[in-house]
Amino acid sequence: MALMSDAIKRIIGWLEKAGGIQYGEWWDHYHRVNPETGELELIDVTPVRNNKIVLKSKELTSGLYFNEGSFTGGILYHGIGEGLVSWDTNLPDPNLAQTQLVTELDRKVPVLDYIDSSDVIVTPTITDKLLITTVLASVEALLDGKDLREQGLFGGDATAAANSGFMINAINHKKVAKVNGIQLTRFIRLQF
Repeated sequence: MALMSDAIKRIIGWLEKAGGIQYGEWWDHYHRVNPETGELELIDVTPVRNNKIVLKSKELTSGLYFNEGSFTGGILYHGIGEGLVSWDTNLPDPNLAQTQLVTELDRKVPVLDYIDSSDVIVTPTITDKLLITTVLASVEALLDGKDLREQGLFGGDATAAANSGFMINAINHKKVAKVNGIQLTRFIRLQF
């Protein structure tokens, strides 16, 4: 195990020197339904924070370039998880070598858009920046009443089943309570 750890450390060091590990950004919007109009009202926006592109994403990229037959696409699912309660007081950085969420609860199919250097959506024009948007509706049977502390994107041979596919990025965060009646929209911006 120590040999594996040393090898991973050497790879990470080399990639950091080469500028190969990229960091994206993420933030959340909270909406509630206005009981009089039925319209969504924005009630909170979190600060923009960094997320880590994990090492497994490089294998996904290689497989996509190779036209790997078992792959059905790039970013296919956005996994949402509980993480660990201890993260509420001692939040760890995501592990660059991780391949799945710690405690995955659900997966959603995100909306992907190309964005320009000003973060304006320009889909279908291809750019080197993506905006990934995932909506957790105001009523979510698997998530309402849960404390969310982690999220990640999955691709390649990923399915709706937890822990499947190639992990692309990892985000650990303090507890976000998913409350019935509140829509949570998660945004992830990646630049290549």
